[in-house]
Amino acid sequence: MRCDEALALALASVTVSLGFSISLSYCKLRFSRSHSSFFTLHLNMKQYTLTRSEMQVMNALWSMPAGKGTVAEIIEHYEEPKPAYTTIATFVKILINKGFLAAEKAGNGTRLFIYRPLLSKDEYTRRVMKDVKDNFFGGSASSFLSFFVREEQMSDDEIQKLFEMIEKGGE
Repeated sequence: MRCDEALALALASVTVSLGFSISLSYCKLRFSRSHSSFFTLHLNMKQYTLTRSEMQVMNALWSMPAGKGTVAEIIEHYEEPKPAYTTIATFVKILINKGFLAAEKAGNGTRLFIYRPLLSKDEYTRRVMKDVKDNFFGGSASSFLSFFVREEQMSDDEIQKLFEMIEKGGE
């Protein structure tokens, strides 16, 4: 085994923090030898936004009591008309490739897989809201909040609740 392969293997289970935690085992790793003979890690981050259909799959999994499920169990969470099995299976594959889901065999000798989210709904929401705040409001939380106060036509009661949350430090 080459040194860079051993290093990649050792790093595969490490979690690093790059603004948010990601599992390196779900990222593509490439090592290059620099002039100083140290290895440089190049990390190609997966796309971390979800389409509407991918979000429906994730919401189904997040709402399951065990927090994980099969394709058939995901389909059960849909209203009629239910999507085709192959449609949901395709979205599950996409979510695995994006690094949102992990798959594990349901048991020995079975072709059935159980899928589980690799991040919570709160963590995903946090990422998306931070991205919106940074990209649309220049990173300003007050600009972000004032936009919603204006555009969502919040009631006086809702605005009062916001003030109370701010006074309590966001609790």
